[in-house]
Amino acid sequence: MINKKCSKVLIVILGLFLQSCDDELPPIIEINQSDYGRLKNEYIIADCSNQIDFLCVASSESFLEAINSNVSTIVLEDGDYDLGKVTINRTITIKSQHLWGAVVTGSTYLKISANHVIIQGVKFVDGASSTEDDSIKTRHGVALVNSSTNVNFRDDYFQNIGVNSTVDDGTGIGISIIDSSEVYIENNVFNNSRAIAFKTDNSSKNVIVKNNEFTNSFNFGGAGEVAHFGTAYSVSQGTPPIPDDSFHEFSNNYVSNWNLEKELISIKSSKNKVFNNLFVDNGDSAIVVRMGNDNEIYNNVMLGNQEYPVRISGERNIIRDNSFCGVGVTLSLHAQMVFSEYRDNLYNSYWAAIDNEIVDNNFYGYSGVSFVDLGSAAQSDFFAGNPENNLILNNNWYYQGVFSELSIGTILQNNVSKKNIECPFKIIE
Repeated sequence: MINKKCSKVLIVILGLFLQSCDDELPPIIEINQSDYGRLKNEYIIADCSNQIDFLCVASSESFLEAINSNVSTIVLEDGDYDLGKVTINRTITIKSQHLWGAVVTGSTYLKISANHVIIQGVKFVDGASSTEDDSIKTRHGVALVNSSTNVNFRDDYFQNIGVNSTVDDGTGIGISIIDSSEVYIENNVFNNSRAIAFKTDNSSKNVIVKNNEFTNSFNFGGAGEVAHFGTAYSVSQGTPPIPDDSFHEFSNNYVSNWNLEKELISIKSSKNKVFNNLFVDNGDSAIVVRMGNDNEIYNNVMLGNQEYPVRISGERNIIRDNSFCGVGVTLSLHAQMVFSEYRDNLYNSYWAAIDNEIVDNNFYGYSGVSFVDLGSAAQSDFFAGNPENNLILNNNWYYQGVFSELSIGTILQNNVSKKNIECPFKIIE
């Protein structure tokens, strides 16, 4: 924590206090962008003149023959491929000969229902429907991982995914993960997307998203989270219909100019971790816990945020040791909202934020501690309760102009506010 030299001005809230300070400017903090996102390791090029442990293919037809054989590794030589609907139901590695040299587009969609599958170094463009029936509206994407374990997307490039989606909101899903575990999404690039980069259901466990870059994707009116963990089902406040402990991780990623919607990271299940990420200029997008419990968000840096960096709808989540620079209010703490019409396993549209901990964070530029969020469906749903007992402890607020300490459903303890101090972070490329 930064050393605090404070004047003796105490603002009493719920019997506790927030100190107001005039302090020296904090030093510039340099961030190396290369510490986040893709590891620039040398890609291992396959030597197609010496095909001992793998088979090189140069056309869609030869690929389909290979996928139906017993070869363990298929190498796509540089070129363009339309592979159609590909069913992968055995252990296999599919990789590009050179990094992003194999460009897969057209009607290609991978349906993976096997263990120990690797997709490496391939460039996917546009995405496609998961069905052969064009009359069915679908979210276009790249792959479905279903009932599988140990599946790895590594060193791949996902470009323009979702642009041809036929659902009403026009949104795609890059990688859909259902009832699977140990799925690794590592060292990839997702760029200029019109899709949720990846989405899991509540039955999937241990999805690891690490060292990726998510960049330059702009609002078009549809959805488009970077990460969508779970389904946000509920039967009552804080209670999903089945246990939804997921143990997913989102770490060491670089997310920049991803402005598709307000839920940048959407956590809709429990016991997940978001840590050591760099978020830059993602507009009013936030890290969101929406009906999840016991999640941890820590050691992240978010710069250029335009509304609030964190939204919480759930219980016992921990937000700690992060640095946020932006404008607006620091925290959106949701009220409990109940659907006005019965929906199976969807009693709540939002859980109230209860017993969460916001500890040891630095907030730069924000004008208030928190506000009570009724959610976008507030006019049609019932209000059922305010946030309660959220501990806000040992945080620093560095603000410009006026700062509001009013906060419903919180316990403010040993926090410090400092005026006229700007965001100290400088990115080194």
